[in-house]
Amino acid sequence: RPITRDLDWGIALPLDNSKGKVMYVWFEAVIGYVSSTREWAERIGDPERWKTYWHN
Repeated sequence: RPITRDLDWGIALPLDNSKGKVMYVWFEAVIGYVSSTREWAERIGDPERWKTYWHN
């Protein structure tokens, strides 16, 4: 499914031809998963290790 929806609530997309479209929450959640994995890798002293989980 696309990452946008025709809804009255949500994060509006600042793109051409996107009037009435908002970002779908599932896609936003995935960004959080990747970000937390990067944070974890930095905290354990291996800042590139996050790629093991997302680049395979």
